[in-house]
Amino acid sequence: MLPTLLVWDFNGTILDDGRLLVDVNNQMNRERGLPEISYDFYRNYFDHPPLPFYLRMGYDFKQESYAKVSEEFLDRYEKYQEKALLMPHVLEVLTWAKERGIPQIIVSAHEQRRLEAHLHHLGIASYFDHVSGENSQIIGGKVERARALARSGQYNFSNACLIGDTTHDYAAAQAMNCYCILYSGGHQSFSRLRQTGAPIVSDLSQIPALLEQLS
Repeated sequence: MLPTLLVWDFNGTILDDGRLLVDVNNQMNRERGLPEISYDFYRNYFDHPPLPFYLRMGYDFKQESYAKVSEEFLDRYEKYQEKALLMPHVLEVLTWAKERGIPQIIVSAHEQRRLEAHLHHLGIASYFDHVSGENSQIIGGKVERARALARSGQYNFSNACLIGDTTHDYAAAQAMNCYCILYSGGHQSFSRLRQTGAPIVSDLSQIPALLEQLS
C-alpha cells in the first residue's frame, strides 16, 4: 500500500550539498587556525543540532557565540548554495509521487526564507504542499517542529513516510510516528544510519519500490 504522505528532508536528501558544506566549514576553520576536515570526517561526525560537531572541529564557544557561528555559516553557505544541484533521481521520485496523488511536504533544519527561495530556484517548489524550516539563523533541529506538525492535525501521519539522510531525520520520523527511509548518499555515513534500524537506500531511485511495499 502506498503512503498517503511523503515528508522530505531537504539538505543532503533533495539537495546534493555535502561537499559544499565541507568547503564552507573549511573556509571558517582556516580563518580560525583550525584544521581542515575531509568529506569522510564530515559524514562521520556531522549531526543536528551541529554544536557538538563544531566543538569536535575545535571551536571555542567561550570565545565566540554559537549563534554568531551559525549566522556566519549560513551567510557563507547562501553565497554558494546555487552551485548545489538536485540529488540524482530525486526529481523522478517527486514526479512519481505527484503522479500518484501523494501529498509531499518538507521538514528541514534550513532557515525558512532561504529554503523557500532555493526551492523556487531549483524549480521544484510546486511539488510541495507545505514547507517547514527554521525561523531563525541559529542552526538547530527539527524534532520538535515535526512533533508539533503531527499534533496540529494538518496532516495524517498514520501512513506517512519520511525520507531523509541523517539519524536526526529518523528521530523526526519517530516524533511523527511515521515510516522512515534513509538515504546513504547524503550528510551521514551508512554506518551511522544503520544504527537506526531504518531501511537504507544508496540510490533514491530505489525509493518507489520500497514505498510500494509499505504495510
